[in-house]
Amino acid sequence: MQGDGSWSSTVTLNNGPNTLTARVSDAAGNIATSGAVVYTLSTTGPTVTEALVADTGTSVTDHVTANPTLNGTGLANTVVHLTIDGVLSTTTVTADAQGAWSFTPSGLADGPHTIVASQTDSFGNTGSASLSFTLDTTAPSGGTPDLTAGSDSGSSNSDNITSATSPSFT
Repeated sequence: MQGDGSWSSTVTLNNGPNTLTARVSDAAGNIATSGAVVYTLSTTGPTVTEALVADTGTSVTDHVTANPTLNGTGLANTVVHLTIDGVLSTTTVTADAQGAWSFTPSGLADGPHTIVASQTDSFGNTGSASLSFTLDTTAPSGGTPDLTAGSDSGSSNSDNITSATSPSFT
């Protein structure tokens, strides 16, 4: 203790709630204990998740979709910031009272994309999740089927008239 009554101490802090009291004694052995100070230490950011609403590719886990809508979870009633392909979006969403949120990006071109969702808690800790997917909204060109010349039995080999019960098409 300093002559002016001040003191300092280094303590090991636990993540979460903590209670601190101080004790001082004099030369006669009298001890005084301070009132308790309760504080919370937080060094961990919130847990954030995100997933495609519909993975419409050839597999439900291939991250290919025609619908870029995301659902996620995070800290309840807290803003979710979104970074799309490395650029911070001016659009934010807010998680509801249960921590659920949803976001549909606009203006995405077909191709690969990465969206990072992040939240910052009241202690200043940030948590984030990253999702990479391929947007594919273009239907494949199927072409027009055409009866092969070998299956065309009409007056012309290109009139698409046949008597074959199992014709071939290109």
